[in-house]
Amino acid sequence: MKSRDKIIIHWAQPCIEKNDFQSVKHCFDSKWLAQGEKVKEFESRVAALANRRYCVAVNSGSSALIALLIALGISDTSEVIVPVMSFFAVPAAVTRVGAVPVLADIDNAAGMITVETVSPCFSEKTKAVIAIDYSGFTNDWQDLDRLCKDSGVPLIIDAASSFLAAANGKPAGSYGHAAIFSFHAAKPITTGEGGAIVTDDEELTMLLKKIRNHGEVDDCKYYYDYLGSNFRMTDIAASIGISQINKKDTILDHRRRIIDYYLENPLLREIAHPAYKSAGFISNGLTFTILHPARDKIREALLEAGIDTRIMWPYCVDQQPVYRQYPVKITGELNNARQFSQSSLSLPVHTGIDRQQVDQICEIVQKTISTTPGR
Repeated sequence: MKSRDKIIIHWAQPCIEKNDFQSVKHCFDSKWLAQGEKVKEFESRVAALANRRYCVAVNSGSSALIALLIALGISDTSEVIVPVMSFFAVPAAVTRVGAVPVLADIDNAAGMITVETVSPCFSEKTKAVIAIDYSGFTNDWQDLDRLCKDSGVPLIIDAASSFLAAANGKPAGSYGHAAIFSFHAAKPITTGEGGAIVTDDEELTMLLKKIRNHGEVDDCKYYYDYLGSNFRMTDIAASIGISQINKKDTILDHRRRIIDYYLENPLLREIAHPAYKSAGFISNGLTFTILHPARDKIREALLEAGIDTRIMWPYCVDQQPVYRQYPVKITGELNNARQFSQSSLSLPVHTGIDRQQVDQICEIVQKTISTTPGR
């Protein structure tokens, strides 16, 4: 089966219920649909959950990255270090502000950049480092944060997938000079589309608020002293986000229970991403990621059974066709990223899945591995 028309178990599914509709209705009843008081409330809730002083809500995680790079003064004379295995929005944001993405290899067990892979990428042009939280986990970025501070370079954490996860007692978004979140419909907590930047830097926060509104001067309508764009979040989206946060414990409890079901299977536990087996890491339940050389056969078998999956991510940045047109910089071997991207597979986790469906998925994975020659 090549078509996705017959998908029975979707990879992602938002938890949209009556209370979410009611929250949006209140927004409609107020007759205020654009950025307003609901956005301010949403920002306050997100900042508190990330243990940050400030939050600036925007219309997507991609916009959050672009706005943050603009605010940090990243330009066509800059280099920004990013993971070579990355969601496309990360290098694209760097390219959009005119800078050059410098591609760092990753740890082949965890899928994330490290001090060892980033250090060789620094140059006199390095103006920022973007680290990505992977697969619903946040990382302990303490060592990388220290390296960046010693180098005088801001560390940005792309926590697009990790809102409400934690590492060693610290919540996602709490590391780095600033961090970004995504509230896309595939995420555990959604606004439909939406994003946010969190930071403890008041000056940066004020500049980000200006940038998201075309660069308009405060209290001076249609007067601009900065080149920004329309990155605003609507009160409609924020209303959904507030409702989602109100029931975050219910959403996350279900998702984490699904992950526990996967981990009860000895084979699935053996091939699971190592963070699931580390006591210091608490997932937000975005997905369940396995690592196995028979990844493609596993994915095909699941798809034949109507079960959707994701590869995060199948192509490294330098393998993307668009980067035949735009500059990237490679400083060393990228073997770990190549290996990881060819073996990782993210299985479904959401509130619409039950124990029986997890057992079905596990059975297919086991059967595929057992019948694959040389595996």
